[in-house]
Amino acid sequence: MHDLARMKASILFLIFSGCAFSPCFAKDEMTFHPAFDCEISTITYKEPGLMEESGTMYFLNCSLTERFNKEIFMREELRYGYGLVNYKGSTWAGTPLNIADIPDYLTEVRFVLGNDIPSFGSSFFTPYLGFGYRFLSDNSQLRSASGYRREANYLFSPIGVEFTSPLGKYSFWGTGIEYDSFISGRQMSYLSDADPGYHDAMNEQKRGYGLRASLKYSFASGDADYVIKIFETTWEIENSDFADLTKNGVNIGYVYEPKNISTEIGVSLSMKY
Repeated sequence: MHDLARMKASILFLIFSGCAFSPCFAKDEMTFHPAFDCEISTITYKEPGLMEESGTMYFLNCSLTERFNKEIFMREELRYGYGLVNYKGSTWAGTPLNIADIPDYLTEVRFVLGNDIPSFGSSFFTPYLGFGYRFLSDNSQLRSASGYRREANYLFSPIGVEFTSPLGKYSFWGTGIEYDSFISGRQMSYLSDADPGYHDAMNEQKRGYGLRASLKYSFASGDADYVIKIFETTWEIENSDFADLTKNGVNIGYVYEPKNISTEIGVSLSMKY
C-alpha cells in the first residue's frame, strides 16, 4: 500500500513538474482535441475451476483532450462496446451448462490528467493519473432459463506512462503501460431471472487490480492524426464479501462473487483532430 502511494505521488510530481516554469492553465493557450475510434477485441472471463465465458466485442469510443501550454493535458474518455460470449460451466446444482451467444455490454468512463515530457530528440514520455468507472452487463437470461443477468461495477484509478517517438516527418510509434488501482466494486446478480422465488444478490468487492499494455503507430494526414493500436487489458478481482441467499423470504445460505480474471486483446483505429 505504501509503495502504491509513493508511485502515485511520483507520477503526480512528473505530471506537474512542467508547471514550474510556465502557467499551465492559461485560458488563451487552451486547445481542444476530439478523437473517435472503432475497436474489436476478444474477451475471456474466468472464475478458475467454476466457469468461463469468451467471445468477441465491438466498441465505439470517443474522447476530448484539453491541452494547456501544449504539454499539460486533461482528457475525458467514453468507451462503449457490445458482443456475444459463450458460457461453459455448471448450474448451482453442479449440472454441466453451456450457453451460446450471450449478449454482453461494456462501458468505461475515464478522466485522466497528464504531462508530455520531452526526452531525447523529438521523443517524449507521458505520465498520467486519473479516475475511472467500468460497467459490464452479462445477460445469460436471454439465452437460457437457467441464466440470470449479472452486472459488474468497478471504480478505479489509472496510473500509467506512455512513450512516443518519431519514425518520420509525419509518423510516430509509441508504447504504453498502465496499472489500474482498484478502489471498489459491486456485483449485482439478478437471481430472480432464473427463479422468481430467489432474492437478487449484491456483493461488494474490495481487492483487485487491472493492467494494460499497448503498442501503436500513428501518422498525420490533412487536419487529422490516425492511430492504429494493439492492446491487452487484464483484470484480476479477488473474492467478494458474502451476501444472504433467500428464497421465498427464507434465508437458505449465502452467495459471493468468486475470484475472477478477465483478459481482453484487441486492435483499434483512431482519428484525432
